[in-house]
Amino acid sequence: MNISTIPLLIITNSNEGFEGYIKKFIAENTPEFKEINTIEPEKNEITIDQIRSIYGMIKHIPQQRRLIIIKSFDSAKTLTQNAILKLLEEKTVNTQFVLQAKNLNKIIDTIQSRVKVINLVQSEKVLDETYKKLIELIITQSKAKSLAFLNEKEFTNPNLEFINKFLINLQLYFLSTKELNQNQIIIIINKSFEYQKQLGS
Repeated sequence: MNISTIPLLIITNSNEGFEGYIKKFIAENTPEFKEINTIEPEKNEITIDQIRSIYGMIKHIPQQRRLIIIKSFDSAKTLTQNAILKLLEEKTVNTQFVLQAKNLNKIIDTIQSRVKVINLVQSEKVLDETYKKLIELIITQSKAKSLAFLNEKEFTNPNLEFINKFLINLQLYFLSTKELNQNQIIIIINKSFEYQKQLGS
């Protein structure tokens, strides 16, 4: 059983990267979240009223495991950020907070001290340099109905970190270009998950 209640602050410039991280986070957490609430900015800003509404969410069926996602949290003013401090301090096994932001410097220190900061920006930059060439090779061979790319050194001698990052970057590349069809990407992901499972055991 894996129960995570430490509030997370995800720093990312990519909506696709954030969504990919959230999907993976949800899949890895058990028991599963029975309710997922996503809060997005109103008129380009997370408001204090939106933060206050969270108190009502938590009181509603308090024993139900819940994930609360706040997007663009760095759009919130200092007063609004202070309003969420009490919620972050009152950690419970039933409520998991995930805050998303582009700029860590816009998050007040008292928030930063109460969350686990996960910076996805560096891994997002890796796509162009480390993974793009490999993914383009995969696309070329997949169009030719070839799986020869699995003989590349990255796949014949994979490590868990590579596979995890490859899956994230493959998703980012696919979402931005859509050069692979559904069957092709399923084959690639299934093989990667197979490696991931073997390496993680």
